[in-house]
Amino acid sequence: MDTTINDWRDRMNDKDKAQWLSDRWAEVAQGGVWECYWGQEWHVSTAGATAGSDPKKWRVVLPPVLKKIALTTLIGSGLDCEFWQKCSEYKHVGPLLSVDECFAPYMTDVDAFEHCQPRMSPYVHYWAGGNVCPVPEGFEMRLHLREGESWISGATRWIHTGQGGDIIGIEVISIKDGYTLGGGE
Repeated sequence: MDTTINDWRDRMNDKDKAQWLSDRWAEVAQGGVWECYWGQEWHVSTAGATAGSDPKKWRVVLPPVLKKIALTTLIGSGLDCEFWQKCSEYKHVGPLLSVDECFAPYMTDVDAFEHCQPRMSPYVHYWAGGNVCPVPEGFEMRLHLREGESWISGATRWIHTGQGGDIIGIEVISIKDGYTLGGGE
C-alpha cells in the first residue's frame, strides 16, 4: 500500500472522507470493482465501503482501458472484411468503402452494417506488394512468404522484399491484448 495515500487517509476529516467515498462510488459507476484489504491481500467485495469504513482498507480497481482499433485503414486496402448486425447471424464479406459515426457506421457495396473486422484466420489475404501494412494496428497477424515460410508479426510497416523474403499473404489471427473493435464487437 502507498504510504503517502495512507498518511493522507489518516488525516481525513468527515468532509474529506465523504468526498473520498463519493469519488470511489463514481469510479464503481464507471465499471470499477470494490476491493477490501483483509489478512495479507486485497479481496473483491460486493458490498463496498460505507461512511463508517476505514478508507485505508478499501480501494476501487478500474478495468483496463482498451484502445479502439481504427478500421478506417481498411478502406481501399484490398483486404476483405466481414460485416454483421448485432441482431442477425448473417455475415457479409467484401471491401470496406467508408466509415461514418452513426448507427450502422460501416458501409459496403450492398448495405451499412453495425460491425466490421478483417476476415480472420484461416483465411489468407493475398498481398500484391507495397511497404505499408494494410492491417490496422491492434491485430496479430501471420505473414506468408513466397518461399513458403511464415512468421507472426506485430509490425504495421514493412518492406515488401526486405525481411528475409517476399510477402505474398497476410493472415489476421486475432485481436491483440489491450485492443478492441469497440461498440461491443
